[in-house]
Amino acid sequence: MRKETPASELFQYFLKLLGDYTYHSFMAKWQKEQFENLLASLPQNHVLCVHDFSDNYSCRYQHEIQLQFFDQNKISIHVSILYRHSNLIVDGEQSTVDDPLIVKEHVFVVSDDNTQDYNFVHEAQKLIFTYLTHTLKVAVDKVHEFTDGCAGQYKSRHTYGDLSCSLADFGFQVDRHFFETSHAKGEQDAAGANIKQRATLAVIRREATIGSAKDLYDYLTEHFTNPTSQSGQVTLKKRVLFHISPSRVKVQSQGTGLVAHLKCSMVLGRYTQYEPHLNSARSLQEKEAVLVLRAFKKTLLHARMQSWLTNG
Repeated sequence: MRKETPASELFQYFLKLLGDYTYHSFMAKWQKEQFENLLASLPQNHVLCVHDFSDNYSCRYQHEIQLQFFDQNKISIHVSILYRHSNLIVDGEQSTVDDPLIVKEHVFVVSDDNTQDYNFVHEAQKLIFTYLTHTLKVAVDKVHEFTDGCAGQYKSRHTYGDLSCSLADFGFQVDRHFFETSHAKGEQDAAGANIKQRATLAVIRREATIGSAKDLYDYLTEHFTNPTSQSGQVTLKKRVLFHISPSRVKVQSQGTGLVAHLKCSMVLGRYTQYEPHLNSARSLQEKEAVLVLRAFKKTLLHARMQSWLTNG
């Protein structure tokens, strides 16, 4: 149906949009400057991560039957751009205060689970932080995360509660910064598209048959962990891949909804410092007690956030 409006109505609507554009433009530029400044002067034992979900990878076959064309398996891909200080044992060079050396890695978490919710993000966090502290044995005091404002993945009462438990879960503080709307595009999108293109070419060339997340993980781990070229001040050291089974454990958070949080641009994970770790609970009753305590603290955090948002 065609609808016509006078030019004056269009102009009034445009003026209304300009009222919010000034703040939006300022925040986008300010966040970009802060990100660049943080990366240029990243403190020792601090890590910077940029998280995002890439578009699902559709499993295709070079020779497929008709049923496979209409029933394609989708693979979820969580992409993280990881910036950390160089370590002498792992990287051959030691980053110091006087001579900082930043290492960049692309971390991918793939799964056949297409839910892509805050539980998926938390599982990805655990894999990345375990890789840092146990595999690389890097000392971590704080992690700075930059994400978009998707409520189902990074910006909700559940994720705020998870961040408040970061000291108990991981042993260090995790702060999360939210990009302005439509300004979260960057290297993480190119990294996700890169591995999907590589997988598609492998299928077309009959180099691999990729029908599940495990197949994608196996192929990329074997053929696509080392970058082919390096450029810029911070070079890509390698690609790290993890696979999550769809049957992973999900802990559903409790509590009431959080409203009017869209203008929140940063969350500091400092709230819970002395919470018992879920893995340290030895009995079912202890685990239930930990989950009840976590749910209570998430509800309390929600009340504090509501008060802060209401009172400014």
